[in-house]
Amino acid sequence: MQFKSMTVFHVTCGSKVRRSFMYGIWFSCVWVVSKERNNIIFSQKKIFVRYLEDKVKLLFYWYLKTKFVNLAFGYDGWWLNRFSCLEID
Repeated sequence: MQFKSMTVFHVTCGSKVRRSFMYGIWFSCVWVVSKERNNIIFSQKKIFVRYLEDKVKLLFYWYLKTKFVNLAFGYDGWWLNRFSCLEID
């Protein structure tokens, strides 16, 4: 699947909540990877995949808290019930 077809798929499929969810994941991943790439290049830091995963989860949770103000879950509760709290099957 090409990049363009993946982005078109995410934009055109599903409800507004689902699209917002997909955009949030996409932007969180791109942001974390680009920031950590810069840290590797300019600061010679060693980065582990688990660290990147945790940063993406945290950034995405912050995005959800700003987008859906009435999100009733904390970080741990959201991660355990991530689809049910957003009413996504």
